[in-house]
Amino acid sequence: MRKPLDVAEITTYQHGGQVSVSPAEWVIRCFGGVRATARALGRSPGTVVKWRQPKEQRGTGGEVPRGVQRIILELARTKKLDITPNDLMFGRKVVRRIAKAVILLALIELFGGDDLAPDVLNTILLSWI
Repeated sequence: MRKPLDVAEITTYQHGGQVSVSPAEWVIRCFGGVRATARALGRSPGTVVKWRQPKEQRGTGGEVPRGVQRIILELARTKKLDITPNDLMFGRKVVRRIAKAVILLALIELFGGDDLAPDVLNTILLSWI
């Protein structure tokens, strides 16, 4: 059974209708998910998943390891992904709706799209808009 998603691990709410998405979450979303990120970097998906996990659970606490930051920036440049050096250090502040979509995509990925009924997804989406 999968560990329940702790939304606090992914985002920190800020003032002014913006949400700060962790560097790891931003990179994973820009590449299109954990597996796509791992494939692009030549790493295992388990390694990339650890970026999301708290440090107490042997993760990086949302940080992108320094050893892959240069590779990520080079890949982002060639693939035209919206990743900057600032994103790798501080994450990305996004409007709340976009951040909620990022969280929802993480939920779908975590629990598998097949496990969530469409009416549940619609209810979540409509309650956040």
